Amino acid sequence: MEKPSKKSGETIELFFSYSHKDERMRDKLEKHLSALRRENVIAGWHDRKIMPGGEWKDQIDEHIETAHIILLLVSAEFLNSDYCYDVELKRAIARHDAGEARVVPIILRPCDWVNTPIGKLQALPRDGRPVSDFPTQDHAFNEVARGVRRVVEEMSKSLQRGRDSSVELEDTQKQGKTLSEDPHATPQLSNVQIPKDVAEKLERMRLINAAMKSDEEVLDDDEVMSEYRAMLAEMVETFLPLVKQLVKAGLLTMNIDIEDISDLHKYSTLTGEPTIVFDNGNIWIDTEYAGGNLRKRHRKRRRQRRRQVTGKQASTRK
Repeated sequence: MEKPSKKSGETIELFFSYSHKDERMRDKLEKHLSALRRENVIAGWHDRKIMPGGEWKDQIDEHIETAHIILLLVSAEFLNSDYCYDVELKRAIARHDAGEARVVPIILRPCDWVNTPIGKLQALPRDGRPVSDFPTQDHAFNEVARGVRRVVEEMSKSLQRGRDSSVELEDTQKQGKTLSEDPHATPQLSNVQIPKDVAEKLERMRLINAAMKSDEEVLDDDEVMSEYRAMLAEMVETFLPLVKQLVKAGLLTMNIDIEDISDLHKYSTLTGEPTIVFDNGNIWIDTEYAGGNLRKRHRKRRRQRRRQVTGKQASTRK
């Protein structure tokens, strides 16, 4: 099984919630977790690490709020402790339910833990067998340590995925800034992400576009068409820098000259819509609307090409 290391992510903080009457068993467990500690994978914390003169409640509250994994050392003494049950347990379960931390009950001795909020959680040792029922505590805590290692490895991978997503988002934001500041920058396509609000507008435009194709009366709805044109203009402004770079990088082919792109936003069709069209999730350059300025320029170029061809054919016939 793959072992997380400090190189691949931050150290996982463990919080020990226990009754002081079970302190010896907590010490024994901590020794069995020492391999993880020596690998710089975990850092354990409990109230015995509070320095003289320290505010014990504030420090306990601080660490239970920052811990990645909270170990509940469950016994009759734990259930009987008002602070363990009413404060630490409740806060641990709340963070677990919110997905902020993982709570792992470790059953030290037989007690009625199944009928408490702990009962919904998978416990260690396996099947909730109390540590005291094993031939020795070493046998029991060895099994517990292996279970904690699995949780730590899963937690490390989850944190790494979160960091990777944050880095990718940061790269995307930097890239967007670079494209706006330097129109000659080359986009890194693997990091391009469409923001949620832009994606929602593209989806809205796709629906309107589909409605226009199936029902021409939509074209007469001034409110819908105004909304569509406003979103279209905004999308052109958003995507035009990227379209330019894709073409220059040879990743997008177009049937107009590359120098035309710099002034593309100036062109319009008879309907007044920009010539970049977002149709059913695709982005393309529209040159087909009759009467559009861009269309006229292409008709002129085609006439010039036809005259050249006709001239050549005439000279050949002569």
